[in-house]
Amino acid sequence: MTPSDKRLLAGMCRCGAVRYEVSDAFVYAANCHCSGCRAATGSAFKAFAGIEREKLTIVEGLDDLAVFGEDDLNDTRCGACGSFLFSVVRVARGAGILGALSHEEEAEAWVRAHLEPVGAMELVHERPWGTVRRVPVAGGVAWFKVCAPEQAFEPRLTAALAGRWSDRVPDVLGYDDEHAWLLLGDAGEPLGFDGGPEPWLSVLPRYAELQHGEAAHAAEHLDGGVPDRRIATFPALYETMLARELPLRRGDLARLRAFAPRFAELSDELAAQGIPETIQHDDLHGANVYPRGGTPRILDWGDSCVSHPFATLFVTFLHLDVVGGRDSAWYASLRDAYLEPWGRPIELRATFELALRLGAFAHVFKELRVLDAIPEKERPRFAPDLSGLLARCIAATATTGA
Repeated sequence: MTPSDKRLLAGMCRCGAVRYEVSDAFVYAANCHCSGCRAATGSAFKAFAGIEREKLTIVEGLDDLAVFGEDDLNDTRCGACGSFLFSVVRVARGAGILGALSHEEEAEAWVRAHLEPVGAMELVHERPWGTVRRVPVAGGVAWFKVCAPEQAFEPRLTAALAGRWSDRVPDVLGYDDEHAWLLLGDAGEPLGFDGGPEPWLSVLPRYAELQHGEAAHAAEHLDGGVPDRRIATFPALYETMLARELPLRRGDLARLRAFAPRFAELSDELAAQGIPETIQHDDLHGANVYPRGGTPRILDWGDSCVSHPFATLFVTFLHLDVVGGRDSAWYASLRDAYLEPWGRPIELRATFELALRLGAFAHVFKELRVLDAIPEKERPRFAPDLSGLLARCIAATATTGA
């Protein structure tokens, strides 16, 4: 049966003012639990079936439609009775759910070639940088991720790391470079943000061992599209940052501009310490660490870059509020646990502090790249907290011993 042969289904709103027909050619069904869908329905999820936009026809009541949103991202209701009719949304890599779903059937077939789902894939979240679906399988679930172009390197990177560090990253069931698809086994529940710092005493040295080993593959990762934020690029990235419109007061912007020469000097100083540059996760916090079975695994490598390894800990300590500052015992313990695989911690502490100081700026470089990938109208929901990060950069310009 060709698409044109499929029967038409008819529907209408509660009051009958709007009537529509849709081809019985749905490519998937899902329950979306994102915050937008929960708010739109006033419930735990929105249930929907996906189909190409052109296969839906309004046969009566076109003037009665009430559209909330934009042409390519909206909820549509009956303007008379308020009944919800349909949504038009986008998914990663330019596809749409009620829009051009050119990859949906292909994606489902690809997933089925790697495992046997026991039900429909369920949309868990949709973000400008990627879409994740839960795939029910016998005895549990798997996870299907479609990465946006800015993070299209993530499937290949995750697979490469899994091949060498199978006890520290999730099980990769399949990946597709062309479509930036990634299929992962379930890793359980994340570590989260509510607990104390104790689990990080085992997470950090294991992560450091991975970084140390991956230094030999840095060129491979760069060739695979992982962003290049090696120390040599820092001064140029700093100037690019200053050329942008930043949420800063005039005095703070002047302070950052005045710090530019010193930033370049500090970058050279860090490079001279001889720590090999390698994979840097740049989003290592409790939501991306899964301690299932006492063997922590690190997920979501889409924010990664090749850079100075120690800069990772800027984000980790940013989220570990319980650490309580650099004079606390916990800070010292976690720092030294991380440094142990690199050498004698006492000999590396000064380098670590310098990397963390520059790490605030390096993280802003990454977040500006993320911001560029977010459509203007979606930035209120998804834009990073640049103001808070830049405040830490301002503070870094005044660090003792500058």
